[in-house]
Amino acid sequence: MFGYDIGISGGVTSMPQFLREFFPVVYKRQQIPGLESNYSQNLIMLIVGRLLLGCGVGFANQAVPLFLSEVAPTRIRGALNLLFQLMCTIGILVANLINYGTANFFTVLPAIHRN
Repeated sequence: MFGYDIGISGGVTSMPQFLREFFPVVYKRQQIPGLESNYSQNLIMLIVGRLLLGCGVGFANQAVPLFLSEVAPTRIRGALNLLFQLMCTIGILVANLINYGTANFFTVLPAIHRN
């Protein structure tokens, strides 16, 4: 889930087709000329939130391998830490595949609505 969350947060949620279909208010605000950011009113909250989120993700990314190293038997300690990294990478891969599939889905969706 950790890798999947990292991969999905920048993909589907930022696609214009996704925003137009599920968040039309946000999509319309992005179309206003001169409005560069969707966060013009709460920029400080966005920055503070991203800093706190970054700290939380960083702690989580360090806590799991540390916990595995402390708890695991010596003979499988390295394998468990490697498995953690592999699962994060697989989660990112799955998220990117979903982003790719969703992008293709949203290009086909207008044709479905017309029929």
